[in-house]
Order: sequence, then structure tokens, then C-alpha cells
Amino acid sequence: MAVYGGVEMTGVQGATDLSSGSSDAQETATVLMVDDDPQLRVMLGFALRQEGFNVEEASTGEDALQMVRLREPDLILLDVLMPGMGGVETCRKIRERSSVPIIMLTALGRDEDVVAGLEAGSDDYCTKPVSLVQLVARIRAMLRRREMDSAVSGRSLSVDHGNLVVDSAARQAIVQGRPVDLSPREFDLLHRLAQSPGRVVGHQDLLEYVWGTTSSDHLAHLRSYIKLLRQKIEPDPHRPRYIRSRARMGYVLSDQPFESEPDPADDN
Repeated sequence: MAVYGGVEMTGVQGATDLSSGSSDAQETATVLMVDDDPQLRVMLGFALRQEGFNVEEASTGEDALQMVRLREPDLILLDVLMPGMGGVETCRKIRERSSVPIIMLTALGRDEDVVAGLEAGSDDYCTKPVSLVQLVARIRAMLRRREMDSAVSGRSLSVDHGNLVVDSAARQAIVQGRPVDLSPREFDLLHRLAQSPGRVVGHQDLLEYVWGTTSSDHLAHLRSYIKLLRQKIEPDPHRPRYIRSRARMGYVLSDQPFESEPDPADDN
């Protein structure tokens, strides 16, 4: 494995191959890279430009917030560990004003650090050294998901006599009449479940729709997001009323009024 400036360059040609079939919108997408490591910014910035992306750079969280205020990028790569305002706090402040997709870059890999980033509003994470092939694939999948959602005609799903409303056009979930603050990836997950109310949506289906992959390596991501989503929309996240688990199969968004004992939350 060849690593330069925190970027795994092995398989760079493979990353270039991923561009085949991608849309012009993705090719001209602007990625804001926020990292205090100048060597990583140079190497990763060069690699992403080679993949057809416009790349802007910030070395601090404060600079990133200013850049987002002036011109919102299509996606943000955000380092967790930075002097001053750290990545998690920066992510939280960006989420106060924007739903732009955010991928956290971390050298930590501990569950609590990953969960902190997700709870702050990030959509995904990559561990350092960054695999360019995987990172480009995740960026393209995230941009493709947003592009597809923007093309979907307005449609709302009402569950449990209107206590839960999923508004596709506004990309908004409303619980008991109040809007819920969901990250783009959380809404993507809820949106896919809402497309098939009352029917089981398989693990691989959800992974393909939200992450652009069917690899079982991403099941931990799926479970983490289901947990976060339940915390935001369920009356009791430990005894889910809306998002029900189906062991070894997937999840189902209940489209029936709450008339029976809800399924206990599990890790399936």
C-alpha cells in the first residue's frame, strides 16, 4: 500500500474508472476539504481534481464556516481532529444552517468518535490513511443520491394518523406536527423506507440506496443510522413504533396506526 500525505494512492486508476457513467453534475461538483494538514490537502486535493471535482480548501473550522456562508459547496470533507474548533463542533455549526453532505475524516476509528460525528450531523466517515478509491465511491454515491432525490416529484407519506409525515419534496420529516432535524443521510434512509410502507426493505436494498454499496461491511453504518433515526422520530426509541426490525431481513416502516405492542429495538 502506497500512502502519501495520508492518502492511500494504491488503486488510483481504479478510482478514475469510477467516473464512467457519472453525471456532469457530479463531475463539476464542488468539494470543500477541511483539514489542518497541508500535505494531505495537497495530495487529496490533487487526486480529487483528477477525478473531475472542483476542490476548495480550508485549514480550520472557522474558515470552513465562513466559506460555507459565502458559497455552499456540494459536499464537505471534514477532519475530526483540528486545532481550535474541532471537526465535530464544526459539523454541528454547519448543520445549524445547511444540509450539505458531510464526510468526516478520522484517524481515531473508535466507536464513540464515529457516533459523535454522526450525532453532530455528518453523513459518513472515512478513516485515515484515506483510501482514494473508497472515498471517491462514497462521494459519488452521496452526490448521486441527492441528484436522484431532487428529481423525485413531491410526495408525502402520512403514518399513524399524521403523527409521522415524510415529505419527499421538502426532504422533511414531521413528528406530531413539528419538523425534525434530520441529516441528509438520515432522511435518505427514512425516505427509502417510506417508499415501501408496510413492506420489509432489505439490508442490501437500504445500503445500495443510501450508501451506493451492497457490502455487508457497511451494516454497522446502517444500524448506527437506524438508531439515530429512531432517537429522532420514535416516541420511545427503545420500543420502536414506526421503524420495525425484521431479523436477518431488514426494516419496515409501519403504515398502520399504533394498535399493538411495538417490536423491541434490536441490532438486525
